[in-house]
Amino acid sequence: MIEATRGLAIKENLNYTGNDTVIHTAVKRISLGKVSFLKKFKFLDRFEFQIIIIIFSSVIVTALSVFFFISYHERVNLLGSLKTRAESIFSYTDSCLPRGSFYLLENEENMKTSIYIETQQVLYRIRQMSDVKDIFTVKKEGDRYVYLVDGEEISSPDFNPLGKEVEKELLAGIEKAYGGIPVYTELVSQVDERNISFWPVTDSSAGGNVTSDKIIGLIGLKFNAKSLILINIYTLLSSLLLIIVITLVTGAFFSVVFRGISRPFHQKLAYIDMLTGLNNRTAFELDKKHLEANLKSNTPISMIVFDLNNLKEVNDTLGHIKGDMYLTRAAQLIYDNFAAAGNCYRIGGDEFCVIAAGYDPQKLKNILNHSFKEEMEQNRSLIKVDQKEYFAIASGIAVYDEDEHRDLYEVFIQADENMYAEKRQMKKEQSVNKG
Repeated sequence: MIEATRGLAIKENLNYTGNDTVIHTAVKRISLGKVSFLKKFKFLDRFEFQIIIIIFSSVIVTALSVFFFISYHERVNLLGSLKTRAESIFSYTDSCLPRGSFYLLENEENMKTSIYIETQQVLYRIRQMSDVKDIFTVKKEGDRYVYLVDGEEISSPDFNPLGKEVEKELLAGIEKAYGGIPVYTELVSQVDERNISFWPVTDSSAGGNVTSDKIIGLIGLKFNAKSLILINIYTLLSSLLLIIVITLVTGAFFSVVFRGISRPFHQKLAYIDMLTGLNNRTAFELDKKHLEANLKSNTPISMIVFDLNNLKEVNDTLGHIKGDMYLTRAAQLIYDNFAAAGNCYRIGGDEFCVIAAGYDPQKLKNILNHSFKEEMEQNRSLIKVDQKEYFAIASGIAVYDEDEHRDLYEVFIQADENMYAEKRQMKKEQSVNKG
């Protein structure tokens, strides 16, 4: 019963409607006590700051994972497209290449022969059409491998003359290709010899089965690694930029959503009395100061002060559980009667208050003197020992009058005095009844 009453009160009173400007001011004041690092973020409290850091960290980790995943697949796709492109160039070159060049060309003197010139023109034309860096042929002479025909212009410093021994860096790929296995570029992240692909050439017609005993030479193909690297870098940078934008937008979105959900709740908790669910003393002082700034308006402002009789005796005699029951039931009674008229507060151990701004003072007095006191009488037996009823709430009301009060504190004092006058009267009546 106690927990149900407490939960109901808290649930109903989470609708605290204190002024947003006042709350913002209070939060800024509280933030001044934070550690120096958080002083730079006065709009965040420690809990919100930590959660937002976690959100952004999670989004960044996810974004990096996506980036590396995209990078890996971009590389795989690039190598796959290079392989497909190389196969097409090799197939076409193989079909156009004069087979006699692998038998008749032996040294630099043969570079003036018609078959060399014809082969060189074929390779040069293919190089221009396919936009590759270089295309050339290689054959084996004894235990070494030499260049045959280079599709590069003879005047170019990169031109490889007939009979020149191939570089050692190419031997691994050449020997593998001579074994009947086409070799495709494996790396495009470096401008080195590993960007060269090799295709075995046989004596059979183009498209025939490739076997090591029929291989008469190789076609070498070198892509423009620099342009490939630039394309790859451009793609990755574009992906990275997109991911950064998405990361910032996503992180900001979830941070705003989180703050939108959590901040009102945490702010309410800062101004709620956890036992009764009513607004606490901090909320009371803030609202009172806000109203004092508008005292010259014609809005009527009333205050009711309540005090629970016998709370100390209940705690000492019946225990604090009964005392908590007394407090929560009294808070519920006050809220049920006055929440529609104004804000309800627990301002001390056994003290409560209602501030009603813009509500007809006469109607407020009627509620206090009739429905509230009638319900209080109905609850008198809630806490009872040996015919003694402990449940009794003294109250006093005062209405702001600019001719009588300088500020709302004086209204509160008057309401408090009226409450104590009623309290004395209640005790007097109780003594008479005992007699």
